[in-house]
Amino acid sequence: MPQYWIAGAMVQNEDVIDTLVEHSFWYADSEAAQELIPRIQMGDRLAIKRMRGPNDPHHIAIRAIGEAQATKAYHYLHETFTLIYVKWIRLAQERIVPIHNWMGALHRPYLEADPRIAGVFSL
Repeated sequence: MPQYWIAGAMVQNEDVIDTLVEHSFWYADSEAAQELIPRIQMGDRLAIKRMRGPNDPHHIAIRAIGEAQATKAYHYLHETFTLIYVKWIRLAQERIVPIHNWMGALHRPYLEADPRIAGVFSL
């Protein structure tokens, strides 16, 4: 049974969603996210979200949803970071959903039965 993850698309304060979707991967430069990434399994679902800012602090915008295909660890200089290869679907229109404290780079796995997930991942 797949797990469901909510992910950001900011790397070094730059919005990188176009790069992520175009090249079919997901990455975060957050240490907390890098610690969670090994828990993502092939077949898990990811959603890329965007904060809506001070005018709408209670909602986020879902921008793309996808299925994890593989993970790969890369070593660069003295650091290791992991990419997740994802088959993305870019949403034609952002889906506005409650924020549920999903403000960081990557949020824990949820099960399909979790009521917060249906509004995020439905097509």
